[in-house]
Amino acid sequence: GRNWASVVTGYYYTCGLQLDGSLWCWGDNKHHQLGLGELTKKLRPTRVAAGSTWTSVSVEDRYRAAHTCGVQTDGTVWCWGFNGAGQLGTGDTDDRSLPTQIGAGVDWERVDTGGMFTCATRTDHTLWCWGANGYGELGQGDDVGRSTPTQVRTDLDWADVQSGAHHACATRT
Repeated sequence: GRNWASVVTGYYYTCGLQLDGSLWCWGDNKHHQLGLGELTKKLRPTRVAAGSTWTSVSVEDRYRAAHTCGVQTDGTVWCWGFNGAGQLGTGDTDDRSLPTQIGAGVDWERVDTGGMFTCATRTDHTLWCWGANGYGELGQGDDVGRSTPTQVRTDLDWADVQSGAHHACATRT
């Protein structure tokens, strides 16, 4: 049997972390949301990025156009899947079939995928968001989308973030 530490469910797909830090995903894969380099759906848990170890994973569970992000044990953040609004943080809108490192640095703590956007916190208590922003979900005081991580409220320290379909909420330290 597998020793699962956590499991998250997306729109027709699931990802789970094992106690050894390995990441496994299965289910629908129409938008590369499983991060396996192919579009084939998987009926059983399949390891993502063999050799890597993860501390957290977040799946987009609100739309069929799915994206997935996770934080590795070295503090790097990685995203893959659908990228129509720049929600992968890669500086473009090209989908990614394999985990792609996002942003510079190795001090990411947690990442949370929203509807067509993503937010993440760093160990220095900063908050960053990217992707669609039609409802102001990136916390920038406008409705302009951004395809790379953009810091939210540089004057505040943040502890955690939760992203919804078109909004995000964060707690301060």
